[in-house]
Amino acid sequence: MIIIRRNYKERIYEAKFTAEDAVKVRELFDTDVLPTPFSLDTPVSIVRSAIAKQNKQSIVTLEV
Repeated sequence: MIIIRRNYKERIYEAKFTAEDAVKVRELFDTDVLPTPFSLDTPVSIVRSAIAKQNKQSIVTLEV
């Protein structure tokens, strides 16, 4: 699962990887949270759609 969350300090969306997705990401980047190229000005529906399109094997959800 990938959780999209807002980083207000840097004004971007981040992707937090969980479960099996987190293991793979940690192996590559030594973290389970990656910045996205989207600023907070981007509608969250576009962010979610773009990340889901690139990660078809994962569930992509939004942090509330």
